[in-house]
Amino acid sequence: MKLIIAGGRHYHLTPSDYEQLLQITGIKTVICGGATGVDADAKQWAEQQGIPVKVFEADWQSYGKMAGPLRNRQMADYADALAVFPGGKGTDSMFEEARKRDLKIFDFRPNAQLHFDFNTEDDS
Repeated sequence: MKLIIAGGRHYHLTPSDYEQLLQITGIKTVICGGATGVDADAKQWAEQQGIPVKVFEADWQSYGKMAGPLRNRQMADYADALAVFPGGKGTDSMFEEARKRDLKIFDFRPNAQLHFDFNTEDDS
Protein backbone atom coordinates (compact mmCIF):
# COMPACT_ATOMS: atom_id res chain seq x y z
CA MET A 1 0.00 0.00 0.00
CA LYS A 2 1.18 3.51 -0.83
CA LEU A 3 0.29 5.55 2.27
CA ILE A 4 0.16 9.34 2.48
CA ILE A 5 0.99 10.61 5.97
CA ALA A 6 -0.34 14.15 6.31
CA GLY A 7 -0.84 16.75 9.00
CA GLY A 8 0.10 20.24 10.03
CA ARG A 9 3.43 22.01 9.89
CA HIS A 10 3.14 22.84 13.59
CA TYR A 11 2.11 19.35 14.73
CA HIS A 12 4.75 16.76 15.51
CA LEU A 13 4.04 13.06 15.66
CA THR A 14 3.93 11.69 19.22
CA PRO A 15 4.95 8.25 20.48
CA SER A 16 1.25 7.34 20.42
CA ASP A 17 1.00 8.45 16.78
CA TYR A 18 3.97 6.27 15.85
CA GLU A 19 2.33 3.30 17.62
CA GLN A 20 -0.83 3.86 15.57
CA LEU A 21 1.18 3.98 12.34
CA LEU A 22 2.88 0.70 13.27
CA GLN A 23 -0.57 -0.95 13.45
CA ILE A 24 -1.22 -0.24 9.76
CA THR A 25 -0.10 -3.34 7.89
CA GLY A 26 1.06 -3.60 4.30
CA ILE A 27 2.77 -0.21 3.92
CA LYS A 28 5.03 -0.40 0.85
CA THR A 29 5.71 3.34 0.39
CA VAL A 30 5.18 6.42 2.55
CA ILE A 31 4.16 9.56 0.69
CA CYS A 32 4.56 13.03 2.17
CA GLY A 33 4.54 16.64 1.09
CA GLY A 34 8.03 17.72 2.06
CA ALA A 35 7.00 20.34 4.64
CA THR A 36 7.99 20.69 8.29
CA GLY A 37 5.99 19.08 11.08
CA VAL A 38 4.14 15.87 10.21
CA ASP A 39 5.70 15.59 6.74
CA ALA A 40 9.26 15.69 8.12
CA ASP A 41 8.37 13.36 11.00
CA ALA A 42 6.71 10.88 8.62
CA LYS A 43 9.72 10.84 6.31
CA GLN A 44 12.11 10.22 9.18
CA TRP A 45 9.85 7.50 10.67
CA ALA A 46 9.52 5.67 7.34
CA GLU A 47 13.27 5.76 6.76
CA GLN A 48 13.84 4.34 10.26
CA GLN A 49 11.35 1.55 9.47
CA GLY A 50 13.06 0.78 6.16
CA ILE A 51 10.00 1.89 4.17
CA PRO A 52 10.66 3.74 0.89
CA VAL A 53 9.57 7.40 0.86
CA LYS A 54 8.20 9.45 -2.03
CA VAL A 55 8.14 13.21 -1.41
CA PHE A 56 5.83 15.48 -3.42
CA GLU A 57 7.16 19.01 -3.02
CA ALA A 58 4.74 21.89 -3.67
CA ASP A 59 6.03 24.26 -6.38
CA TRP A 60 5.14 27.55 -4.68
CA GLN A 61 7.33 29.55 -7.08
CA SER A 62 5.40 28.44 -10.18
CA TYR A 63 1.88 28.02 -8.80
CA GLY A 64 1.60 30.36 -5.82
CA LYS A 65 -1.37 29.59 -3.57
CA MET A 66 -2.49 26.76 -5.88
CA ALA A 67 0.74 24.81 -5.27
CA GLY A 68 -0.54 23.09 -2.11
CA PRO A 69 -3.86 21.91 -3.56
CA LEU A 70 -2.14 20.78 -6.79
CA ARG A 71 0.42 18.79 -4.80
CA ASN A 72 -2.36 17.23 -2.70
CA ARG A 73 -4.17 16.09 -5.87
CA GLN A 74 -0.97 14.54 -7.21
CA MET A 75 -0.37 12.69 -3.95
CA ALA A 76 -3.96 11.42 -3.83
CA ASP A 77 -3.74 10.24 -7.45
CA TYR A 78 -0.59 8.28 -6.61
CA ALA A 79 -1.65 6.80 -3.25
CA ASP A 80 -3.85 3.98 -1.98
CA ALA A 81 -4.50 5.36 1.52
CA LEU A 82 -4.14 8.37 3.82
CA ALA A 83 -3.14 8.58 7.49
CA VAL A 84 -4.20 12.06 8.61
CA PHE A 85 -3.11 13.84 11.78
CA PRO A 86 -4.06 17.28 13.17
CA GLY A 87 -3.42 20.22 10.88
CA GLY A 88 -5.05 23.15 9.15
CA LYS A 89 -6.51 23.99 5.75
CA GLY A 90 -3.84 22.09 3.82
CA THR A 91 -4.50 18.96 5.86
CA ASP A 92 -8.25 19.37 5.30
CA SER A 93 -7.57 19.72 1.56
CA MET A 94 -5.54 16.49 1.57
CA PHE A 95 -8.35 14.71 3.43
CA GLU A 96 -10.92 15.88 0.87
CA GLU A 97 -8.76 14.80 -2.08
CA ALA A 98 -8.38 11.34 -0.52
CA ARG A 99 -12.11 11.13 0.20
CA LYS A 100 -13.02 12.11 -3.38
CA ARG A 101 -10.85 9.25 -4.68
CA ASP A 102 -12.26 6.77 -2.16
CA LEU A 103 -8.83 6.11 -0.66
CA LYS A 104 -8.69 4.15 2.58
CA ILE A 105 -8.46 6.81 5.32
CA PHE A 106 -6.93 6.41 8.77
CA ASP A 107 -8.10 9.54 10.59
CA PHE A 108 -6.05 10.20 13.73
CA ARG A 109 -7.38 13.73 14.33
CA PRO A 110 -9.35 14.53 17.49
CA ASN A 111 -13.07 13.93 16.98
CA ALA A 112 -12.43 11.85 13.85
CA GLN A 113 -15.62 10.48 12.35
CA LEU A 114 -13.99 7.59 10.49
CA HIS A 115 -13.37 4.19 12.02
CA PHE A 116 -11.11 1.69 10.38
CA ASP A 117 -9.46 -1.72 10.38
CA PHE A 118 -5.68 -1.53 10.53
CA ASN A 119 -5.27 -4.77 8.55
CA THR A 120 -4.72 -3.78 4.94
CA GLU A 121 -2.73 -6.79 3.70
CA ASP A 122 -5.33 -7.63 1.03
CA ASP A 123 -5.67 -4.07 -0.26
CA SER A 124 -2.32 -3.84 -2.15
